[in-house]
Amino acid sequence: MDTNKIPLFPDFVDLDVSHKDFIEDFVAKYPPDSNYNFVCLYSYGIGYIKLSLLNDNLVTIAPDVLDEKINVSFIGSNKIEETIKTLLDYSEKEFGIDHLKLIPECSINQVSNFQFFVDDENSDYILSAERMYTFEGKSLRGKRNLLNRFNKEYGADILSLNFKNTRTKRQVLKLFGVWLSNKNTEENCFIERDAVNEIMNSPVVLGESIGVYVDGILIAFVIYEIKGEYCLLHFWKYDITHIGIAAFTLQALAEKALDKGCKYINIEQDLGLKGLRESKKQLCPVNMFKTYIIKK
Repeated sequence: MDTNKIPLFPDFVDLDVSHKDFIEDFVAKYPPDSNYNFVCLYSYGIGYIKLSLLNDNLVTIAPDVLDEKINVSFIGSNKIEETIKTLLDYSEKEFGIDHLKLIPECSINQVSNFQFFVDDENSDYILSAERMYTFEGKSLRGKRNLLNRFNKEYGADILSLNFKNTRTKRQVLKLFGVWLSNKNTEENCFIERDAVNEIMNSPVVLGESIGVYVDGILIAFVIYEIKGEYCLLHFWKYDITHIGIAAFTLQALAEKALDKGCKYINIEQDLGLKGLRESKKQLCPVNMFKTYIIKK
């Protein structure tokens, strides 16, 4: 891999689209954790995230999405304890923060001299693609009923979205506004809207997307990405006045994922938001990609 674009620690460079290939190659040997997925990093972190290399590990520093405190993080498996000590000292000296966040499970296997504990709010929820297609089982009966209700009431079209089309981008942003007006939420929706905008306006294609139309009106969209056996669901918005649209859209995504050989759908974190956590747990996750906080 060409490491020339990312400097060695303690020097950093601002994340930009030129880092896409390097980051995707670097993380390909690890489970597809959304915290180190390029689409997630770029859409939420362009202008904020900085990158460096330390002991052949990828280091990031970035403000937290919710509280804007600086997170120092890394992914990799080389000289782990030395890397942790160096980054903890750096974090405390530069930012007054005594811990590292967003450390994936693959990077704590060799840790013995530091405290670490699971960071539930930044761990990814993993769903069965097959179950999201069939909604089989008692625990998903409610979703199945909503899906049946939607199919009886609406004739929906599922189309790929082209973000080079100005009209499509306007439709997505309009739907985002509809979703926001219909939903009382504790989520920071403006950050999320800006992240979707970054994807739509990126100079390179980031992920894939589908839209659900009823009578020519966009009522749902999903931005996703296929990574081996996993489909990462980056953004998912819909007009809740169409009862059952969430289940319909999720089934449509699951069908796409299964057609491409995926077994799992990564619906990413809940960020510690109660409503988001409850809605993700209702989908019966089969696994979690755990992230950790590390302290001295």
